[in-house]
Amino acid sequence: MGLILWMIFPSVTRGDAPQPEIRVRIKKSLSQIDLKGMDLNVSDGSVGFVFRHLSRLRVQCSRSGITVASGAKKILARDFLKIDSPSGFISLGAVPVRDRLHIVKNTRGLCDLMNVMKMEDYLIGVVNSEFNSKWSMEAVKAQVIASRTYAFYRLGLSKKRHFDVEGNVLDQVYDGFLTEDTLAARRVRETRGQVLVSSTRSAPIQAFYHSTCGGWSESSRHVWGTDRAPGFQSLRKPCGYCNHSPRISWELTLTRENLQRRLGVEVAQLNLVVDRSSKRVNEITAIAVSYTHLR
Repeated sequence: MGLILWMIFPSVTRGDAPQPEIRVRIKKSLSQIDLKGMDLNVSDGSVGFVFRHLSRLRVQCSRSGITVASGAKKILARDFLKIDSPSGFISLGAVPVRDRLHIVKNTRGLCDLMNVMKMEDYLIGVVNSEFNSKWSMEAVKAQVIASRTYAFYRLGLSKKRHFDVEGNVLDQVYDGFLTEDTLAARRVRETRGQVLVSSTRSAPIQAFYHSTCGGWSESSRHVWGTDRAPGFQSLRKPCGYCNHSPRISWELTLTRENLQRRLGVEVAQLNLVVDRSSKRVNEITAIAVSYTHLR
């Protein structure tokens, strides 16, 4: 299976070409959210605006619904709020965020907070969160294409969820507006609309990437237990690019007591399954002590 560089937007040169929006979950399971900005507009998605032209507001979440308060006025919404600002200025505490916010009550009766923005604006914020805009030009452009591909892949899976990607290492780290710079914006603009697709299927692949391979890349089957990237396997040969990474090797030590506390059993023996080619431990089996109580 091969890879093809695909244009998912009509043109890389047209700044007005349509592009999708992406919903980034930046906070989850909050009981209270304090926002400030200029001309904040609040809508519950059904009856129109419940507040307009605010400079600050407080949102409180419970199983009974979402309460929005500004000054002495309070309104109870059911399970969804949309907040935007025509001026483009919204701040979560001391942190500025882009475009608009969605607040959704989750199954625990608490609120998830999503930052909703255009795809290319999202990628500008990813650049210096996941890598570095000051790296060599082609390296950054390649990373941007991988990041965009992954984001589009997630868009195709999230139709029934209230967010598309997490803003952390569970998907891609998005530290927001404060990480943006002109170099990041330029690299995103220079690759605008470009994604990776497989030669057998014209859809964005699940484009995983990493900071350090630990010597050589690994099959996704050995990482997640399933083949999340069908057709793309480990090269099974040493990689010389990661040798100078501070994360090239690491060590985790677990005491017997710590392991037993986590497993909830008394451990008698550990068996390791080591991959012959990579020399990595793929599986650890814990054999518990068994007691027979005599009466």
